Amino acid sequence: MKVWLSKQFELDEWQRRMVLWRGAVATGAAAVLFAKGSEFAMSLFSRGREWAVWWPHCSAPVGLAVCAWLTRSVFSGAEGSGIPQTIAALAMPTEVARDQVLSLQDSLR
Repeated sequence: MKVWLSKQFELDEWQRRMVLWRGAVATGAAAVLFAKGSEFAMSLFSRGREWAVWWPHCSAPVGLAVCAWLTRSVFSGAEGSGIPQTIAALAMPTEVARDQVLSLQDSLR
């Protein structure tokens, strides 16, 4: 029985390690995708600047307006950083109250 317990402990330990490694790989992949997307956006911006001199002066305000509209209409609840909401949720005495202020469902909306 002692051997079974040690093997079970080793399995649990390896499962925890695999979760950590999967998270690390996913974080690295997200960073690479973000960098590639940034390079693509910069190349589009540069092509637009070559096409028309006024492009940077119009695209930045229009892009900001589109982002603000999307945040308010499509992605409601995504305004701000969420730090004050998190601090308030951590100060609440019960988990039910915390879930009403800060929950996974709210972050996925």
